[in-house]
Amino acid sequence: MSADDFHQQRAADALRRGVAYARRHQWQQAMNALTSCLQEEPNNLEARYYMAISQASSGRAREARRLLEQTLAMPRLDDFQRVRLLKLLGKVSIQSSDYHLAADSLHQAFTLTGVGGAPILNELAQVMCKAGDFDRAFDLYIKAMGHDAT
Repeated sequence: MSADDFHQQRAADALRRGVAYARRHQWQQAMNALTSCLQEEPNNLEARYYMAISQASSGRAREARRLLEQTLAMPRLDDFQRVRLLKLLGKVSIQSSDYHLAADSLHQAFTLTGVGGAPILNELAQVMCKAGDFDRAFDLYIKAMGHDAT
């Protein structure tokens, strides 16, 4: 086994452990395992995604937002990856009451998805409600109903 293979295997093992811990809501263990993965593979998107979930879920929303913003700035993200990260950034931003960033993130995600984006429109409408913009929220709910029909 070459040194590269060894590092890839260690990263893959750490990622599997981190995801398993995160799915069981064992946030600190998840962050420890995912940190190990990211030390081996700093650009591992899956590790970054689950690290952000773990950070946000353990009360470290600011760190999660920073990680997601850095990840979104990485080159070569496809639309699926970008939408997934933007939706998570929207949820993390809601958690920390940054409704402007939440709305911006979800709007970008919707723009990338287009047809089939009704769930994102519903999330965006919820953000508008939390921000007190009920007229905009109502418009978004109506728009989401139209997207469900397509």
